[in-house]
Amino acid sequence: MKRKSLNLGGARSADDMDKVINKLNVDMTDAEAAALKKPVEKEVEKARVTHYLSTDILGALEEVYDDLRRKLPYSEKSKVKKSHLVDFALKHIVDDFHKKGDKSMLMKEFVKK
Repeated sequence: MKRKSLNLGGARSADDMDKVINKLNVDMTDAEAAALKKPVEKEVEKARVTHYLSTDILGALEEVYDDLRRKLPYSEKSKVKKSHLVDFALKHIVDDFHKKGDKSMLMKEFVKK
């Protein structure tokens, strides 16, 4: 009996994922099957930008990146990029600025009285 090839490119809905998983000829636990059925997350639109960082901050970014990846399970390591760390840090700085205004970290750093 020839095995049907799987086309994962078009699978989007839970029903589509069920069809794909049911075609697999493997034994798996319910938890493993449920993990495969998780909906595909929508990709966030990104833009390529260039900014200069001090060598100290760049070194600290590299250190945090390496430490974080060492602590993650193997399956999660490839999901962490330096861009994610920078995005996370900037999101928190912007949130702080919007919440605290004149008392934010940015204002304290750049508007010296």
